[in-house]
Formats: sequence, structure tokens, C-alpha cells
Amino acid sequence: MGDFIRIFEVVLPVVLLVLFGYIARKLNIFDEAFVKAGSRIVFLVFLPINMFFNIYNASGFDLVNPTVVIYAFVGQMILIFVGYAIYSRMGFDNETTAVMLQTMNRSNIVLFGLSIAQNYFDVDGVALVTIYIGLIAAASNAFAILIYEVLTSKETKINYKKLLISVFKNPILIAAIFGLAFNALNIRIYTPVMKAAGDLASVATPLGLMCVGGSIKFAKDSEDKKALFTAVISKAIIIPIITLTIFALLGLTGPEMFVMIILFAAPVAVSSHAMSIIYTSKGDFCAMIIVYTTIFNSITVFLAILILSSMGII
Repeated sequence: MGDFIRIFEVVLPVVLLVLFGYIARKLNIFDEAFVKAGSRIVFLVFLPINMFFNIYNASGFDLVNPTVVIYAFVGQMILIFVGYAIYSRMGFDNETTAVMLQTMNRSNIVLFGLSIAQNYFDVDGVALVTIYIGLIAAASNAFAILIYEVLTSKETKINYKKLLISVFKNPILIAAIFGLAFNALNIRIYTPVMKAAGDLASVATPLGLMCVGGSIKFAKDSEDKKALFTAVISKAIIIPIITLTIFALLGLTGPEMFVMIILFAAPVAVSSHAMSIIYTSKGDFCAMIIVYTTIFNSITVFLAILILSSMGII
């Protein structure tokens, strides 16, 4: 019972902030323009600053395990190939399949990951999670572009230049690199600047999660009910059970296992919707996947942390 209450108290603040954002949007306390602008500034400014300071203020980087990043990359690639084989056999068109594959592989690892990690681990544990997330988030973005380029682009050749640019322009990766550099070189930051930046970093979690809640819209009907059901069940149940079981058998524990929980069990990233609109005509379909995974995958993350924590794995 003690583990249940402890994990519940770790996850509940995240859920409450999302719920508050949803209610505030329904009551017109803030509008859609605020949600879009808020989400943008969180991703481009507040989260990168938050990530930078998590790494900058930490120690114990010798504990970073490159194998974890390799496991994450390989796991995502396997899911893409297996998912494509299954979804194409189920008769889904390329646009629908592309959206399903993107949402399957692009979890809200930065916002959900950092929010829950800061409630669960100490400073050094959060720093480890932050480093892993910085590397994996950039790769997840590249995988998403690759999926759309292959399945929906009219061009016969993949734009590798575009892929590389998308990776190295990712503000999360840039923040992680600078955090590591400043920490390793022991660069001191002027105290007033530290204070101001720290205040900005503290805005990331509450504003970001409220914007996630504010972006939730329930459609009355969907033309893609079969695909929607398949995507949500895959994301909320099938993928977490299979991947986390494998990683537990491979011996991952602590922050490393937590990263895998967030990568393979967290809700779909809200930014996936914008990419689906750019590449396909399935924006509404992607939005509904985000809505339902925000609900069900929050439960999945809670149960995963509870079970693995009770087993002494994290």
C-alpha cells in the first residue's frame, strides 16, 4: 500500500495540471491561441532551460550508459518495422499508417519524463534521465520525419539533409549539449542570470502540462475508428507490456528503466499533431490519438512505475 500511495503522489501532480488545463480551456479562461503560443514557448525556451540546469547542476555523469541509448534507438526501429508490417496488413492506407507509426514512437518524453522524474528521483537521478531524454528526443523527431518522408512524400529520395537539420536544430538536444559542456568545463554562470534562468525553468512543467490539457478536444465521431482503437490499444497496453518486459529481462534498472517507461509508455507528444498536418490529411485522427493516450497512457505510466518499483527495478 505504501508503494501505491508514493507512486500515486508522484504521478498525480502531472495529471492534475493536465486536468486543470483542460478545464481552464473549456471555461475559456484561456483560448486556443494561448495554448499554441504557450506550447511553443515551453518547447523552445522553458524546457530547454530546465534541461540545461538539470544537467548543469548535477554530478555523476560517469554513470551514463550508452547502451541505454542504443536500446532505445533499436527498440524504436523495431517497432517501426513491425508496426508497418502489421498496420499495412490490416488495410490502413499510407497516411493512416504513417500517423499511427509516428504516434507509436513519439511519446511526450520531455514534458512527462522530466515532470515525473523530478518528483521521483534525486538531483543526480534527474540529471541522468535528462541526458538520456535529450539524446532520445532528437532521434524520435528524426524517426517521425523519416516515417512521413518514406510513406507520404511524393519524392523518391529521402531528404537526409532535412533529417540531420531536424536533429541538430532540436532545442532539447542543444540544451543537453550545452549543459554537459558547462558542467564538464566547470563554467560558472553569473548569479543574477542563474536566478532569472531558474525562474524561467520553473515555468516549464506547469505551463507545459496545462497546455497539453488545453489542447485536448473530444470529437463526436471519427471516420478512423478501427485505426484509432488499434493505435490507442497498441500505445497504452501492447507496446508497454512487451518493451518493458524485454528491458527488465535485459537488466535495466533505476533511471535507465524509467527512461524506457517514459519512451514506450507515456502519452503521445502533442507536437505530433503539427507534423501530421504538414505531411497528411489526417490531423484530426492524430489529435484523437493524442487525446486518448493522454488519458490512458497516464494510467499506464502509473501502473508501470508502481509494478516495477514494487519489484525493486526502479
